[in-house]
Amino acid sequence: MCHTLDDYLRRRTNIAQWIPRRGLGPRDEHVTRLTELAKPLYGDDDNAARQAVEEYQQDVVRTFDAVLSNDRAPGSTP
Repeated sequence: MCHTLDDYLRRRTNIAQWIPRRGLGPRDEHVTRLTELAKPLYGDDDNAARQAVEEYQQDVVRTFDAVLSNDRAPGSTP
């Protein structure tokens, strides 16, 4: 049984492996669809599904986008 959005997207389907940015799309264009996919995981609660997707987005930004960013940390050498 699957209990989290991350588990569903990475382990139960291959969405996170095939769609850029772990399933969100290059410009977050799949957020609405991921929210729909998340609803059954959260008892069809729209608010809980939206919150789960928002947290997932934040994790992608923190762990994935930061690695691919062209921005350098302050004080780093070029």
